[in-house]
Formats: sequence, C-alpha cells, structure tokens
Amino acid sequence: MRVTSYKLDLTEPIARSLRFIIALLPLFAVAAYAGTLEDASNAVSQQNYQQAIRLLSGGGAKSLPATLLLGRAYFRIGQFEKAESAFERAVALDPKSSPARNWLGRAQGMRADQANPFSALGLARKARDSFEAAVKLDPKNLEAVSDLFSFYMSAPGFLGGGIEKARALAETVKPLDAAEYATLQGEIAEKGNDYAAAEKFYLAAQAQAPKSVGRWIDLAKFYTRRGMTAKADSSLAKARSIAPGAPRLLFDEASLLVRANRSLKFARELLAKYKASSRRDEDPSPFEVEQLLAKLEKLDKK
Repeated sequence: MRVTSYKLDLTEPIARSLRFIIALLPLFAVAAYAGTLEDASNAVSQQNYQQAIRLLSGGGAKSLPATLLLGRAYFRIGQFEKAESAFERAVALDPKSSPARNWLGRAQGMRADQANPFSALGLARKARDSFEAAVKLDPKNLEAVSDLFSFYMSAPGFLGGGIEKARALAETVKPLDAAEYATLQGEIAEKGNDYAAAEKFYLAAQAQAPKSVGRWIDLAKFYTRRGMTAKADSSLAKARSIAPGAPRLLFDEASLLVRANRSLKFARELLAKYKASSRRDEDPSPFEVEQLLAKLEKLDKK
C-alpha cells in the first residue's frame, strides 16, 4: 500500500520568498542610505558634528553630499587634515563641483595656518589653487569668491596674493550682490589705509541690506579695529534689534570685546551663553569657540 505523505513541500515557496527579498535588497540599501544621510544632515544642522561623523564614517560617505557633510563635520571641530581628506574624495567624486573645491581650499588654508613654515607654503598654494578652481567652475558662487578674495588680500605676492587681484575679483561681484560688493570695496580701502572711504563703503553695504545682521557686524568689527568703541557698540545694538537673542550675536560681541581687550568677564559670560544656546551650522563652530576661549585665557594671564 502506498503511504501518503502529508508533509508540506516548502522548497518552492521559500525559494520564491528569497528571490523576492533579494530583489528588494537594493531598495532597502537605498532607503537605509537616505535615512543615514538625512540623519547626518540634521546632526550637522544642529552642530552635532560628532554624531554626524559616527553616522558617515566606516563607508557611510560614498556620495558627494555625504562626503561633503563628513568633511564639514570634521572641519567645524577643527580636524582639518581629516576634513581635507574627505573633501579630496568629494572632488574625486565630482571634479566639477565648485562647493567641493571651495571646501577643500578652506581645509588646506586652515592646515597652512597651523603648519610649520615649510609645509605652510605648499598648503597655501594648494588652497589658492582650490579657491581659484571653485570660482572658475562657478563664478556666481559668492562663498568661493569671498574666500578667494580673502586669500588675495592676505597672501603675499610670491604665493599668488595681491590687492590688484582682489580688486579685479571684487568687480565680478558688482552685478551679483550690491551689498557684498560694497563690503569688498570697504576691505580694499581699509587695506590701503583709507579709513574714511572704508567706513563709507561699509555703511553703503549696510544701507543695501538694512535687515542684514551681518552688515551691522561688519561695521562693528571695522569700528573695533579702528578703536571706535562707541560706534562699535552702537552697531552691535542695531544688530540685536534686528535679531534679538540670535546666538551668533553672543559670539560676535564676545569676539569684539576680546579683540579690544575690554570687559573680558562679560565676554566670558557671553561665550557661556552662546555654548548653552541652540546653535545652527551657520553659527560659529566649536573650533572657533575654542580659539576665542584660548585668546581669553592668554589675556587673563597678562
């Protein structure tokens, strides 16, 4: 007599399920990557840079946006060598990316500031090349233009700097942003010790963008450099009236007080408030806070 088996044959259903799961794996990977990138982006936007680094390290940064995020996170906490490495990968992923070239120049520039004189020369030249490439790729990238302008203004001629180069570059900004153009003209005039003209340009920049906190801060910085304390305080008050409670203003006022070597106790209180505030990525970075605190420590010891 034939024995009938009632055991179910699951081989084919399991095979079909496996094929279905395997087919979905790329979609799962894409979804997981998108989630990681979004989480990292949110972390960076809230200055949670270490969290972003944890999310993107170990192979998590394979695309241009992820690699740029990783580099920015390293940059903002002062790890410039790691930032440079990340931005180099970003440039390799997209050689035509102006932001990638510009961020690479920033990292190279910061490394030059911290390097020994021999290494600094090579890094400064690399920074110049990166800034120039960023502007060439996108002449309307005002962040890149501003960084290259700053390089031309501060670097000696043998490194490719020079005020005439800065002057010519500033002219490219005129049709793009009237306020920024006036600010650059102010910096050129100040560099040439024409302080009356510089003040007029900074005031013109503020008039072009009356609701811009940054233009009032530019004025306050100029007046601080000139030792014009009352005008600096007045400019800061105008900035506070536009954006009361803005974290950036806490840092900027502390920075100006430290530069002028006055009210250092109050400057320290402002920095403490800034560190306790809800900061965004566009606000001064943890590295900048550390640098300002170090300056405060030196002044306290004098």
